[in-house]
Amino acid sequence: AMKKVSRSLKIDLANFQEMKSFSQFGSDLDKTTLAILKHGEVLMRVLRQDNYSPYPLDKQVYDLFAAKSRFLDQLELNQVRPFLNSSYSQLKTTNPEIFEEILKTKDFSDETANKLKNLVKEQVEIFTKE
Repeated sequence: AMKKVSRSLKIDLANFQEMKSFSQFGSDLDKTTLAILKHGEVLMRVLRQDNYSPYPLDKQVYDLFAAKSRFLDQLELNQVRPFLNSSYSQLKTTNPEIFEEILKTKDFSDETANKLKNLVKEQVEIFTKE
């Protein structure tokens, strides 16, 4: 499951680092560059965990999936971790079968991805309205 979700993570982070270095020299950045920088910052926020309290596998998969699907790019950076924590708790309560499947099979099927994509999209809409 983790391999499927984090497949292009290294590429995304490399693009972020390259654009970050490039953006130091120029003041006028196009929308594509700004989007890459924002996405990279979101990924960095998602990858940070509290000391001595690792997240369970299903939460790590959920967090990376939400970030990789670019749902979190529309949030402010300081909202990323609170959103992930509250939406994970909410979805784990309302749709436990998704997370049980991830833990049981250690796989992340296309069906699971589609279900989770719709649920995360709804959670982001609810969170941004508040």
